[in-house]
Amino acid sequence: MSNLDFEPFYDFLHQELDALSVDKPTLTINPAYEQAQSKKQRRSLRKFLEVLKMPVPSPKPTFAGETDYINTDLLPRVIIEPEFLFDFDDKQKKKIAFNLDVDPEDKQNILLNATFHNGYVGQANLSLVHLEKELSNIMHGDRSKRLEHSPLFKDAIGNMLREFTYNYRARGEMFIQLGVQYEMSAGLGIIRDTKTDQDVGTFESFFYRTDAKDKSEYIIGDVILSGRTEKDLEDVRRFVYYFFDLNEGRIYSIEPVKWGTTQHGEVTDFSIKLHDVNIHIENMEDDHPKLELVRQAQETKSVIRSFKADPLFDEEFQRFKEPRMALIKSSQESAKKQKMVNMFADIDL
Repeated sequence: MSNLDFEPFYDFLHQELDALSVDKPTLTINPAYEQAQSKKQRRSLRKFLEVLKMPVPSPKPTFAGETDYINTDLLPRVIIEPEFLFDFDDKQKKKIAFNLDVDPEDKQNILLNATFHNGYVGQANLSLVHLEKELSNIMHGDRSKRLEHSPLFKDAIGNMLREFTYNYRARGEMFIQLGVQYEMSAGLGIIRDTKTDQDVGTFESFFYRTDAKDKSEYIIGDVILSGRTEKDLEDVRRFVYYFFDLNEGRIYSIEPVKWGTTQHGEVTDFSIKLHDVNIHIENMEDDHPKLELVRQAQETKSVIRSFKADPLFDEEFQRFKEPRMALIKSSQESAKKQKMVNMFADIDL
């Protein structure tokens, strides 16, 4: 193995500089950078020099039987693009910065560190061998590709972001990755009329997504109503949508900021598409009064989709609705009882 400086890459560097119409360097690469006059040339050369800060293995040995290798001292100088999370608390994007370092206890283990906006630090372990392979592919293959776009880095970064968002949901804080489509369907959604303090409908799923341009889409999927109409739901200050997620054991409170549109549902007559909502999270207790009915409703969900084009769909749909209507009826009866209690409590004996 030969520990390289930059000499083996000079031929390659000269080709790049010829394309940029700048003089070739003789001793260092810095003068070449200074001689690149136009902004376009400077940007192109800067990206190229960032790659050359780290020697990487070549498919062709530099010397007979030898291969170049990474100078790990230069790892902290590698520039990695940041990622962003959307924070539902203040509706702002939060930046996550990344850097590389060497594990002081194992030189073959490379540490990819993620520093989040609130000081939380995530860490992923990368094999030096795998890192060398990715760098080699970039240097000697597609030089327009960035290191963080490789499968090795995308998987490591994705896992750290998912771990962060999942852990903070347990604390009641909601973050999502930009450009990622999320779905909640293992459970049941309940629509509550805050004016009458009773449940008036159900929904089967909740899809949500926010992209880098701050365009958001939230879909309340497959709505069933009792005693209310689609038109009634347009009063966004009156209705709240709760999704009981059986996978996570959490309740998501979805409050529309403004009304959106309706569209045809997968199973029921309609779904609701919104573009701005507030979301709050609470843990679902094992003895929650609605939990058993939610579980019963979930059991019928997979069955009804298979009957969509079946002549027996109407009959199966009634079985599908039963636990949902039972849940709504239970809420309405509780609301009536509470109203009676309040009425007698107001009587001055």
